[in-house]
Amino acid sequence: MTIAVLACLSLLLMLAAFAYLTYKDFTGETFGSKIASAVKSNRKIVIYLFCSLVFMIGLSVALVSIYKTNTLIANMKVITLLGLLVTVTVPDIKEHIIPAL
Repeated sequence: MTIAVLACLSLLLMLAAFAYLTYKDFTGETFGSKIASAVKSNRKIVIYLFCSLVFMIGLSVALVSIYKTNTLIANMKVITLLGLLVTVTVPDIKEHIIPAL
């Protein structure tokens, strides 16, 4: 049950990240064509987010199986933090927004 909740949270975060990273591409007439055009024009982002989703689901399984004393809320915090970091990484790689020390 815990793994399913964390996997759903990971999927939701990756869908939100996709919407955030491709919001400029939603120019089609219907909702389906908007998504299809955004996926076509941003294949690298889709592949990156899919790999991130697989990593986060694997991390969810590891958190539940290795750290048995963690609560669901603690695991959700970790997954949410990673989801936010994944979303911030793409614009930073493209535009170098976050300065290096």
